[in-house]
Amino acid sequence: LHEPEKIIQATEEYRSESDTLQYFLNEFFEKDSESEVLRSTFFELYTSIFPENDGKKIGYKKRNEITERLERKKIFLKTTERGIVFTGIKQKQINDYEIEEVPNF
Repeated sequence: LHEPEKIIQATEEYRSESDTLQYFLNEFFEKDSESEVLRSTFFELYTSIFPENDGKKIGYKKRNEITERLERKKIFLKTTERGIVFTGIKQKQINDYEIEEVPNF
């Protein structure tokens, strides 16, 4: 049996909407092979967006899990003169009023 295209699309949409990391990437970053984002900047923003962190820094285990997921999306860590960066993404320029309310995951 072959699944209908509508089912496949709905499943992908559900996965994307229920995935906090994918939501975060979609809202605050864009793919750009020439750009880099400091790892510290990435995780500071992530921590400020998702209340489950209670404003605390993300622990080592969670950081590694996110980093592994980013690598599967072809976003890699690299050490530079600026520090440790994620390559292949750049932060979007967003005004505060443009940010939608963060959905509950």
